[in-house]
Order: sequence, then C-alpha cells, then structure tokens
Amino acid sequence: MIRIRTAIRMYPAVWLAPMLIVLCIWYARAMVFRSDPDPYLPSLSAQPMSTQGLVAPILAALAAWESARLRRGGIWQMSIVRRRIAVVAWPLVIIWAVGFVAVASGVVAVLVAKGFLIPDPRPLAVAGLVLGAHTLAGFAFGLLLPIVVAAPVAMAVSLLWQVMPRAIEPLWTHLLTSQQLETCCAVDTDIGVAALAAPALVALGVAVAAAIVIAGKRTPATAALTVAALAAGLVSASVIASSEPRGDVGVARNEAVLQCSGAVPEVCLWPEHASRLSEVSGIVRAAATAWTGIGVQVPTRFDEAFAGAVRPGTLHFRLWLGASRDHVIDSISYEMVPGYIDCPGAYMAAGAFDPLRAWYAATAGMSAEALGEEFGSLRAYSEDFDIEVLALVDDIRSQSPDRQREWVERNTWALGACDRSPDLRPAHP
Repeated sequence: MIRIRTAIRMYPAVWLAPMLIVLCIWYARAMVFRSDPDPYLPSLSAQPMSTQGLVAPILAALAAWESARLRRGGIWQMSIVRRRIAVVAWPLVIIWAVGFVAVASGVVAVLVAKGFLIPDPRPLAVAGLVLGAHTLAGFAFGLLLPIVVAAPVAMAVSLLWQVMPRAIEPLWTHLLTSQQLETCCAVDTDIGVAALAAPALVALGVAVAAAIVIAGKRTPATAALTVAALAAGLVSASVIASSEPRGDVGVARNEAVLQCSGAVPEVCLWPEHASRLSEVSGIVRAAATAWTGIGVQVPTRFDEAFAGAVRPGTLHFRLWLGASRDHVIDSISYEMVPGYIDCPGAYMAAGAFDPLRAWYAATAGMSAEALGEEFGSLRAYSEDFDIEVLALVDDIRSQSPDRQREWVERNTWALGACDRSPDLRPAHP
C-alpha cells in the first residue's frame, strides 16, 4: 500500500484536495442551504450534486496528466513485473477519492447544518460512478494524446459533457448528466428512477470504454468494443431518460408516509412537517369553519401530496417548516380557487382569480398586514369594472353570508371556461 507521504509527494490531486473540499462546502452551503427550508433528505443530498460540475473536469485533467506522465516516462515499454492494472490503479483511486470526498463534504456540510442528518445514499452512489467515469476517461485521454494537450482536452470534454446536454432539447437529455439532480426535490416528490439510472448508465458506458483504452491493446476489435461500450451506455440511458419527456427529476412521493390529524377536516403533513401538525390543523379548521359559515363547500381533507393524484374532496396545499400562520392561510386560500386554464385566446375570467383568493384569505383570518403585502397592489378588473382588490373584498365581506356565497359561486363558475366573464360587482340590496 502506498504511503501517505509518498502520495502527497507524487500526486497533485492530494495537494488540491483541501481546496476542492472547501470549494464544495462553500458552494453547497451558499446555493443549497439557503434555498431549501425543509430537512428533506433526498433534496438536501441531491442538490449539492451540482458540485460535480466543478470537480469532475478537474479529476479528468489530473488523470490525463498522470497517464501522460507515465507514457512520457516510457513505463509501458519497460519490462515491469506488475500488471498494467496495478500500475494505474493507485493514481486512479487517489484522484477519484479526492473528488468523491470533496463532493460528499458538500453534502455533509448541508446535512450537519440541518441537524446532523444521515444522507440519502442514492445521489452519492451516482456521484461515485460519474466521478469514476470522468477520472477513467481523463486517464484514457492521457494515453492517447501528447502531454501538453491531454489535460486541457480532458478538462474541456468533461466540462462540455456536464453543460451541453442541459442546454439543448428535448428536455429529457438533461437527465443524462447527474447535474440535473440539483433540481431535486420538493418535499412532496422523490428522486425518480430515470434521474438516477440515466447518468449511471452513461457513466458505466464511459468507464468501460475508457478501461478498454487503458488496457493497452490497439486493434480494430478493441476500437469497436470501445465504441460499442460508449454507444450502449448512451442509448440505454437515453431510453430511460426519454420516459421523462420534460426532464423531471422528481416523481410523486409515497403518500403512505403522510401523518394525519384525526379531526375533520383531516389535515395530513409529510414527516418533515409533522411537528406542526396540531398547529396547522387548528389553522385549517378555523379557516374551514369560516368558509362553511358563509355557505362555501369545503374539502374534507387537506394534505401536502401536491404531486400525487387529485382526489375528490381533497385539497393539496404547499407548506414549509418555517411557514407562518398567514402563509398557511395564503396557501390553502390559493388552492381553494380554481387554477387558470389554457385558452386559445383571452381568458376572460382571469381577473376573478385574485379577488377570490383575497376573499378566502380574509375570511379565513389572514392578518391585515399580510393582506396588504399580498394584495395591496392588485386590482380586480373585468370589461367595465376596475377597483383595488382589498377594497372590493371589504365591500363583499360587508354583505350577508348568502350574497357572499353567491359572489364566490358565480365567479368560481366563470373561472371554469375561457368565454365566461366574471361578475365582480358586489350585489348590494
């Protein structure tokens, strides 16, 4: 086994290790920790995978330099006792280990900041394969190219592969590199098979092709095997990736892990938010009571399974761990209003969306300050009607429950088709 002092003296990768580790930790903490408020392991483990875009090209260049240095020294023409694999194994392992530790350090830094959580192993396994493939490919470039160009070419090819598939269409090509994992995941989604399998298969194809080159035989048969390995990896990865035409990393999370209240309406939250189940249930019950008091029909279940199948009688809403009472009210109010629909021309009832949402929020008890921040600059409009949203909502809420219910129902009905005009005017007696 090679000594640590010898490794430090021989391999530039060891010199660069502290810098790469610090870079990955800084990047992960700056780009992931601030943007992800939930302690959701798949998300916190996958998003730092974007550091591979920084690390993989460096590994490829280091491996190319090592192999070109060995080739320039004429080691392959010498009568050596050890097998070729033994000669290349240590530099490859050391370079790969430095890169993997750097990427893993970014993941660990985020998880420690969230409370010493255990990482999801799936993104790290893919990262290990991808970094290994880039390292092997770089070493192969060093065997084929002069030393002065081997490292730059290896770095450029590695960087282009990290970037180009994510800059072209169709969108499923984005899944071919593990860089796309940085977009994972909302708390209601899990990492999809395609997002893991596609980059893994590409990496395996590249690794096998590079290994054939490193083995040293230069014959038409080995050249054909090299091309076949690359093609097999790309084709199999493309078949799997194309099953997600939009390039989605996340798939619906298993709803069986939702934790639910016993009261009606039932409120169900993901385990990451379960500490707030009693509090959120109280907010939802109070809102539902206020709405039903006006005569508006309210779902019997409110849950966070936003990416799952829509079920009758269920409202899916979004939540995050630090959401305030007003945020919870705003979220369920937003979902109580029918969503916008695709229209070939003008969506005539679009002006009814914000007034309805504001009415639901105000009726549910959103604070005046939050209402002002959310709706203060908005206007309610139709063909012959234009007024501030909050002024309209105040007027509507001054009416009897029956008149409020009628206003909600007729404008909700209008939102259901492209050719219906909203009727926003309050019906004064």
